[in-house]
Amino acid sequence: MFIERSRTSRQSARAKNSRKKTTPPDRIDGARLLTRVLRDVLAAETFEHESDVIEAFKCRLARLRIPWTNDGLTEALRVVGSNRPFVQAPPTTPEPAPEATGPIIGPDEARALLAAIRARLGQVPLRTITPAAWRDPEADAKAEEEARQRAAEMGITL
Repeated sequence: MFIERSRTSRQSARAKNSRKKTTPPDRIDGARLLTRVLRDVLAAETFEHESDVIEAFKCRLARLRIPWTNDGLTEALRVVGSNRPFVQAPPTTPEPAPEATGPIIGPDEARALLAAIRARLGQVPLRTITPAAWRDPEADAKAEEEARQRAAEMGITL
């Protein structure tokens, strides 16, 4: 009769670890497989909501006959979600610039209009738009008169 010697817990753990099964390198573990499928789903199309991503992911797994668990799905979503967003914002086209409706005025006319508006409102400018050395009083008077004429043509009284 053969009696096996009893082992300590340390010896049992060592014996157990020495008999670990190794997976062949061509096989992919479940979490990595689910992650690859999810990345493929996200690359194939764009989604508006995260629930659409999950539904498409589950459908792809069912079509490929890959078993999954909620924990596996959650892990794959966590891994892929840490690298890229699930929901891509739709590309927006810039709105065209509005067309100018009125006549284009030059800087002198703009200064004259602004001065006329400030004079009408009774506001004293705190600073001038351009340095005083650049200003020409005759040109300012002429531009102000032209601005008044344009304003009158548009029905604005200054």
